[in-house]
Amino acid sequence: MDIGEFSKSTGISIDTLRYYDKLGVLTPRRVKARRDYGEVDVEKAFAIIKLKKLNFSLEEIKALFKLEDDIEASQESLTSGGELNYENSEALSSCIKIVEEKYREIERQEEELRQVKLSLGKMIDKANKLITNKY
Repeated sequence: MDIGEFSKSTGISIDTLRYYDKLGVLTPRRVKARRDYGEVDVEKAFAIIKLKKLNFSLEEIKALFKLEDDIEASQESLTSGGELNYENSEALSSCIKIVEEKYREIERQEEELRQVKLSLGKMIDKANKLITNKY
């Protein structure tokens, strides 16, 4: 699908899509110098939206997508009798570090959210008791 259709289906502006393409975060295939988005691009676009809501930077999202691609390529290579070379191993290690740090950050956020949820629940209980005069 062309960039206009893709923009409408994902809710991402055309300018933002062009920016993502320039950064290498979401790079559709080209047909006669025009961007042609496929189903995989739709999945990536929605992943970008979710990850940005979790405070992932575009550089971190790009690293995450690269890690996923590198893992798939390495698995295919190993399955067909190839080896994981030093360069690929170093690239994977670098991406893994970024992903691990984001994982730990999300765990911290989960704990903070749990605490906020607990506080809100207590507030709701107190307010309900006041309303029903059972305080």
